[in-house]
Amino acid sequence: MPVRYVSDFAVKARQGQRFADDRDRLRKQADQALRAQAQNETAAVAALMRSDVRPATRLLLEQVEAIAGLWRAAHTDRRDDWRYASLAEMLLAHGRLFTPASRPAAFVPGPSGTCFATACRLTDEHAGLLSVEGMVITEDLPFAFDHAWCSTAASDHVIDPTLPDGIGLGYLGIALTDGYRRAQPPPSLTPRSKRSGPST
Repeated sequence: MPVRYVSDFAVKARQGQRFADDRDRLRKQADQALRAQAQNETAAVAALMRSDVRPATRLLLEQVEAIAGLWRAAHTDRRDDWRYASLAEMLLAHGRLFTPASRPAAFVPGPSGTCFATACRLTDEHAGLLSVEGMVITEDLPFAFDHAWCSTAASDHVIDPTLPDGIGLGYLGIALTDGYRRAQPPPSLTPRSKRSGPST
């Protein structure tokens, strides 16, 4: 075999080894980052649990943490361009607990399955309301699911746009700024039951 080909082969072998070493190093860094993020989420959940000891709140936080873990494991190959792998992961990092409360009579609820659109409508109709998006756990479903509701800047009390009073037992969410909310495409007014997923 001519020397030039042997030399080219050796160069390519070294390049291949460097590529494999870089890939292994990056995978190790990604694994360390994921472990650190999981530890931070566990600490965040622990802090939230200390702030609210209701059994429903504990169950909600445990489920949100489990959902975040499932999404993180399922999407490891796409995490480079995602800040968070799921809503659940973002809620654990930035969400806060909201207190279930009876809906004031002045607020007309929307049909089941239109929580996002109805929360936006109520926010537009009533000064001082904030639209909140997050996850809820209810007495009639055994799992946490995506939901939207309203609250005020001065209170953490929930004004639920669609669920009957007393059904929502635990709420974890992020209040949206008016500017951000208005910049998003309007939520569908078609009840979710006619699309997919749980009706809220």
